[in-house]
Amino acid sequence: MDLGFLHFIDLIKKKDPKRKRLFQELKYHSGNYNQNVSRWFNTKYLPSLGLKTKEKNFHSLRHCVADTLKQKGVEPHFINELLGHSSGNIDLERYGKGYNPDIIFNKCVKKIAYQTSHTRYIDFMSLKVDWKKIIG
Repeated sequence: MDLGFLHFIDLIKKKDPKRKRLFQELKYHSGNYNQNVSRWFNTKYLPSLGLKTKEKNFHSLRHCVADTLKQKGVEPHFINELLGHSSGNIDLERYGKGYNPDIIFNKCVKKIAYQTSHTRYIDFMSLKVDWKKIIG
């Protein structure tokens, strides 16, 4: 949120009110949209944070998120919802809808803090951009 994600969404909506997906530029490939996201994350994002190694890639972010939330005592069904995994509960999956995004944000997202050690947190503010200049 501190990097201006909500501002980004507002600008996208204003520029194209008929837009169907937030990241509609991503191409659908082999049943999903993640190929280009993974490539960007591995070749641009991790290096810009100074975190790129052979062991760290897009998929390791999911492991990090799951482990961080587990260690903070977040209930597994919230973690599963955030990561897009099945809960294993047929009643909730067949008859229930997903959690409201506000619930997932409060139960999960705002509890995530990325650390490289017990005392050093990753400063993401260096990645902040002026969305107006980019989106127009």
